[in-house]
Amino acid sequence: MTDIRSIATKNRIKMGLLSCMKEKSYDTILNKDIISKAQISPRTYYHYYSDKNIILQEIEAELLKGIKKANDLDYQYVTEVNARLTDQANVELAEKEFKHIIDFCTTNKDVLNILLSTNGDINFLIQVWQLVSMEAKRRIDFLNQNNFIDVGTDSDIPVQIVHNVYTGAVLETIITWLQNKNDLTPYQVRKILGRVQVESPADLLLYLKRKK
Repeated sequence: MTDIRSIATKNRIKMGLLSCMKEKSYDTILNKDIISKAQISPRTYYHYYSDKNIILQEIEAELLKGIKKANDLDYQYVTEVNARLTDQANVELAEKEFKHIIDFCTTNKDVLNILLSTNGDINFLIQVWQLVSMEAKRRIDFLNQNNFIDVGTDSDIPVQIVHNVYTGAVLETIITWLQNKNDLTPYQVRKILGRVQVESPADLLLYLKRKK
């Protein structure tokens, strides 16, 4: 029972910090603010944490671990590809290869929104970017090495820029979906990710024009 109580108390403290971050910048939050939000005694707070940075690190570490696990599960769908990818096949692949990560983001939407908000932690965004970037490289390398896509080596555009543009498109799509109120289902978000991967910004603008 002691372990269960400890976990419950630590979760309460974490929620206290997140509640504070809904109202003001992380940099301005004091330990006493978290104690007040968590409705615990200072003694209980300092029994588990010495300061807010350790709480934030635990919250972010759990999320990053979840993102990494979701990426690994989704990567299995990429390794099942056995033919050269057309644009349509790429869109259809996206409906599967982003399943676990979109489900994870759906489950943790509130916490992710807080951490990625202007009150949040820029270092967390950087770490998420790095994870998405590594995953993008892993998938592109697998598909290219097996001739399922063609990544040219004689292009005027450096490969790193291509990776960064791809990473940005995926990450910005997910963050925009998380931070905006909409009725999109996880499946619809995955389909949008498919379109974003194969269509240029100009094509997407034309798509919006056709929708009006």
